[in-house]
Amino acid sequence: MKVTVKKALGILKKSEVVLDLGEGSKVRDAIRLLSERYGKEIEYSLLTESGELEVGVLVTRNKVFVADANDRLSDGDMVFISVMIGGG
Repeated sequence: MKVTVKKALGILKKSEVVLDLGEGSKVRDAIRLLSERYGKEIEYSLLTESGELEVGVLVTRNKVFVADANDRLSDGDMVFISVMIGGG
């Protein structure tokens, strides 16, 4: 199945990437595949050691917020990944 991942804040070097994932893949699987292709720092920045989304990582699937890295993806999904930043 094909899933399009869009990013913000420089997580990826491209603005959009199409991933070919197996049926039943989850958000976590998409992040790990991105990490394999574009650098391990992606996984380290977005997932905890146990594979959950890090605090401050925002993910939407088809414009609906995803709170769990176990959220299943479907063919044609659009996933957007962003990291909250703070400052003052």
